[in-house]
Amino acid sequence: MVSAQALMGASAANAASYVIEMKDLRFGPAPKELKIGDEIVWKNSDILRHTATARNGDFDVTIEPDTSKASTLSKAGEVTVFCRFHPDMMLQLTVTK
Repeated sequence: MVSAQALMGASAANAASYVIEMKDLRFGPAPKELKIGDEIVWKNSDILRHTATARNGDFDVTIEPDTSKASTLSKAGEVTVFCRFHPDMMLQLTVTK
């Protein structure tokens, strides 16, 4: 029998990291194969402050200009991401188990 801690360690070891750039009031393209446990680094290349806010409540990060912040995906499914300051900025992520 495998412990829950061993499974969590295996999941973390298999996690990937992806960068999504925010530029010109747009999110860059979404990675194609996202899984629970993967990390998204939100890179703000704009002169304005942005957020990466998941409609499903999975994450909500504020990113100052010329900085980056990371969030870890914890829920599977279709995830709509938007900027609270610029609601026309939207991105669709597909996260699998």
